[in-house]
Amino acid sequence: MRHFEPVHLPEHDPKYNMPYTPAIKVRSGRLVFVAGVTAAPVYHSHPHVPEEFAGIPLDPGAQTQMALHNLQRVLQAAGGDLQDIVQVFRFIKDLDRNQDAVNAAMGQRFGAHRPTSTTVEILRLATDARLVVELAAVAVVPDETPEAKLKHAHRFRGRLAAQARPRAPRRPRSARARVSRGRHRGE
Repeated sequence: MRHFEPVHLPEHDPKYNMPYTPAIKVRSGRLVFVAGVTAAPVYHSHPHVPEEFAGIPLDPGAQTQMALHNLQRVLQAAGGDLQDIVQVFRFIKDLDRNQDAVNAAMGQRFGAHRPTSTTVEILRLATDARLVVELAAVAVVPDETPEAKLKHAHRFRGRLAAQARPRAPRRPRSARARVSRGRHRGE
């Protein structure tokens, strides 16, 4: 069973081939907030160095595929995947020219999964003027497996036990020095 489910209105009809779901109800899992990614490398120079973006294709579909690849890598690092996205924010330059290619690329990668979506037309992306799409997302990754939870709990309990372990009372400094030299007065 998935950890979230799509929510549709009574008038929902698959014939419309909507690129998004009106709402998603989360039942379990951990939230992951993903910063906006583009076709540019996730890590790049700041201030931006235009030469770092020279190999990015101008095609909006290809840029979207690259952005989705970056999004997927970030989600995998967080323990999830594209299928765990519940909300995607799409910032697209020149919607009339680019939206259909963006939709097609996203449809290929998401398959039947349709996260909620907000699309905003923009004049320019901050990273580089050649970029036409940026994607930000919220995902719900599965809770840890019972084995992983047990491992973390065991490790945590071990740290707590070490912190709570009673220590032998310490002798006053002068008494410790005398004992170490073998001259304790009580003997």
